[in-house]
Amino acid sequence: MVVLDPILRSREHMRRAIRALGHAPLVFNDLEELSQLRGKLLRCSALCVGLPPNPGDQQLWVRAARSLIGRDVPLLFLARENPVKATETLRCTAGDVVLAAPISFADVHKGMKAFLTQHGHHARERLHRIVGDAGRPIGATGRNGP
Repeated sequence: MVVLDPILRSREHMRRAIRALGHAPLVFNDLEELSQLRGKLLRCSALCVGLPPNPGDQQLWVRAARSLIGRDVPLLFLARENPVKATETLRCTAGDVVLAAPISFADVHKGMKAFLTQHGHHARERLHRIVGDAGRPIGATGRNGP
């Protein structure tokens, strides 16, 4: 999965959500950085796009991202505005999803999980966390404690 977002906070939310759901994201902050990985190096199952703040740049941003990733790759748009307006502006295709104005990591995580499920990518949430001391594992804890 690829994350492309010029805004650090939302880019980090998408990265964390993808990792929490058991996938390894490739994360980019601009099109130039993304364009350096063309062809087979950039094969991905989905593209998560945070849009630039300037509405005039948004269509160019999406068109360029689609051409780099591939036209058949589904997109998850992180819209910072009215979702109806965003859908029209972005020219969404059938497999695309617009996540409208998420205000927290929980919103992004929930939207990302639904997007992955819709496209047949099973979410594999982490069930435990290993804690270490000087490189030695101390133990594992489940979500509800030790």
